[in-house]
Amino acid sequence: MSGLFRTILEECGLESAVGFRCVLMGDGAVFVEGATALEAYAPEAVRIRCGKRRVEIEGEGLFLKELARGEMTVCGRILGLRLL
Repeated sequence: MSGLFRTILEECGLESAVGFRCVLMGDGAVFVEGATALEAYAPEAVRIRCGKRRVEIEGEGLFLKELARGEMTVCGRILGLRLL
């Protein structure tokens, strides 16, 4: 785990990060680590299952740039990110 994530965990009083991690890169991409399934895919919304939770990414012109075991990168104009 990088120093940045370790610092964030310490500042929030958490011992470890489990399950999944989302990294928002400006308004052009979201990297999701810990993905277990792609539930919905459209240019306006992408929904990714991460264990018991879901990550919904809303935007314009969304597309999957990378799809690897447990990792997904969604690119396009990111307008919102919700945890369900």
